[in-house]
Amino acid sequence: MLPKKWEIKDKNPTDILESLLKNRGIEDRESFLDPKNPLNFTFDELGVSEENLQNAVEKIILAKDKGETVVIYGDYDVDGTCATSLLWTTLHDKGLKVFPFIPDRFSDGYGMTISGLNKICERYSDVKVIVTVDNGIVAHEAIKEAQTRGIFVIVTDHHEISQKNEADILVHSTKICGTAIAWCLCREILKDSKKSQQNLDLVGIATIADQMKLVGVNRSFAYHGIAAIHDSSRAGIRALCETAEIVLTAVGTYEIGYIIGPRINAAGRLGDALTVVRLLCTGKMGLARDIAAELSDLNLKRQDITKTVLDAAREQTNGKSKILLVVGDFHEGVIGLAAGKLVEETGRPAIVFSKGEKHTKASARSILGFNVTKALREFEKMFVNVGGHEMAAGLTIETAKLPEFLEKFEMYVQENLSDDLFLKKLIVDCEVPFSDVTKELFVQLNKMEPFGNGNPKPIFATFDTTVRSLKPLGKTGDHLKLNIRKDSVTFEALLFRAKQWSISPKVGSNLDLVYSIDENTWNGNSTLQLLIKDFHEHVENKQSDRKKVSKSSRSAPQKN
Repeated sequence: MLPKKWEIKDKNPTDILESLLKNRGIEDRESFLDPKNPLNFTFDELGVSEENLQNAVEKIILAKDKGETVVIYGDYDVDGTCATSLLWTTLHDKGLKVFPFIPDRFSDGYGMTISGLNKICERYSDVKVIVTVDNGIVAHEAIKEAQTRGIFVIVTDHHEISQKNEADILVHSTKICGTAIAWCLCREILKDSKKSQQNLDLVGIATIADQMKLVGVNRSFAYHGIAAIHDSSRAGIRALCETAEIVLTAVGTYEIGYIIGPRINAAGRLGDALTVVRLLCTGKMGLARDIAAELSDLNLKRQDITKTVLDAAREQTNGKSKILLVVGDFHEGVIGLAAGKLVEETGRPAIVFSKGEKHTKASARSILGFNVTKALREFEKMFVNVGGHEMAAGLTIETAKLPEFLEKFEMYVQENLSDDLFLKKLIVDCEVPFSDVTKELFVQLNKMEPFGNGNPKPIFATFDTTVRSLKPLGKTGDHLKLNIRKDSVTFEALLFRAKQWSISPKVGSNLDLVYSIDENTWNGNSTLQLLIKDFHEHVENKQSDRKKVSKSSRSAPQKN
């Protein structure tokens, strides 16, 4: 782990909430704190072409009138399975002859491919319309092949466009996730605001799990999506929460991102992602519980495999390279997770390759300031396919071409990736005295939820605090509870994975703290507590440092 530097945005806030909003680039306080209902979004706000969307609706209605078979071509991640489930349920309830299709990660690859198309035509020989969700924007060959077979192709996707898409109708936006685009289509088909409001449960899960920035329209989708989850009658969601021992009304971004999302993704990583569609579409609670239990078991297995891949990948990391390029006989279902973990540990972009006899697949994860998809497209002619976002990408390359690509891409990154991007920073919202940490402030902070990408949970700094007592927590004593005092104000503070820090707090020591604020409820009583994100020993003669940037003791471990 690289050391971090604290960058304090506001060292003397006069209005903490205003300071927090300013730090996030929020200019309209009212619309942020009271997010607009997605039902009221215009097409322009969503970044979707109204003409194309309406054309798609008309084509789908026409397919119903003609009794044509429609296939929804989804994807195997959370966004893809939620979008498939949402659109299938809507069209099925409208009386269409419609079938879901999720490609196999291992035999079909990502997105709409010739392999996937062949499977569809074998299963549904009378298919006349294919609607992609969360994919299709780069499926040029498969789209052309489908059209030569007399199949009408509607692409709905949110990934970046690299060249003109040849779909018969393209419904595209980079502002929102794939499920949100599918929801827009369903909203126009249903013309039923109550049902569309209920369907926001799946949009909320996908928006958060797909790491969309939770500002603007995506904040609204997440905010109203979480509210829909709390009131959801969807058997699949209720079963997922039961199996994970989550209270339905307590679901937030953490539960979606770290508990529900990984379970959904496990099916596509290790098994058949169509299982998730069955889970999210069934109305039978018994079946939903069985599938949710199956996904929970798969997720445990996925964790074990990921650890094995990650251990092998760490052995290949080169401390001098600006990017980690790791190649091995890895399980391709978890290479994206391994790449993400390597980025977290090293602060460098990472690409993990699952080497095959003829083809090699890879997942890339990046750091802020380095658009990995744009960089990879500089070598697009070398790939079978490539696509993704600024921070994540996937590609397939012929194994014979892999050594050449690795050499050329390493040189490209060395020349184009600035060293400045490697300085890991811990962005701190405000420096505050303990006297400002009140229940009134906590109530204000809660109004900023849901927290996530683009709207991180606020963190604060307080300098020269004193540790009055501490005690180990957890079965193995890995965590610490500290009693900390500053200017006659005392708080309990939690330090997770305390043994991983390079220094250990001691009773009587003076610490500079970076923390978030949480609430601890016990026997009906609630008190505020601090969750320590980083700390270092306070040094009196370095007061000038704190006014600028303070160097931490080490990277703060995450509570997940």
